[in-house]
Amino acid sequence: MLLFFQIFLSAGLLASFTQPAAWKALEFDGVPANRLSYAEGAMTIGVAGSGSPLVSEFPGIIKVKEVTVTGTVKGTLNLDSADLWTKGHDDALLRLGLIEPGTKKLSSIQRLAAPTWIKTLEKMFSGKMKGLGRIQCFHLMPDASLIGKNRVNPMGDMFFEQIQAAPEADGSFVLKVSFPDEPLPVAGLWLLADGDDTNSTFSVTISDIRISE
Repeated sequence: MLLFFQIFLSAGLLASFTQPAAWKALEFDGVPANRLSYAEGAMTIGVAGSGSPLVSEFPGIIKVKEVTVTGTVKGTLNLDSADLWTKGHDDALLRLGLIEPGTKKLSSIQRLAAPTWIKTLEKMFSGKMKGLGRIQCFHLMPDASLIGKNRVNPMGDMFFEQIQAAPEADGSFVLKVSFPDEPLPVAGLWLLADGDDTNSTFSVTISDIRISE
């Protein structure tokens, strides 16, 4: 089954992935938020030394075989590939995150110290699963030679990250992730374009998101 450009937001309601109603904007403490705009069926994320995630919640758990994001980048990261993922160099043109169901929940003590975005994320999905699982993030980066590089984010094991694609010379890109052997249970999507570490200015226009299940 192919979900083209669409996501169920509630019973009987359909909205495009590239429309405001499809996404909830979160913010990181102390980091400027990105600018969002919507025009002609596309969503543009403007980054100016900023970074803030967008989260789209599915109506239930979807077993995903493939996700494809198509769009265009203008500008780039102020990042030398040799410095990737070192202190002060942890940015990406786009991070496509697949939010997996799990059992992790904040304890009452953890909740006191947890950043707002984590508490909001947990609340968003609390009615659909026992807790949060991993967020598998697939990155769009300027340097194609980095494709395949991966890590577990050192800030915590919640994020598994892999560099998946790079833009063409004209800025166009296709960020595709496939699970041909065993579909991945997914509860929602996470999108993040960030340039706060490297003080980068660029924009990402997303024209198409497709999910095959």
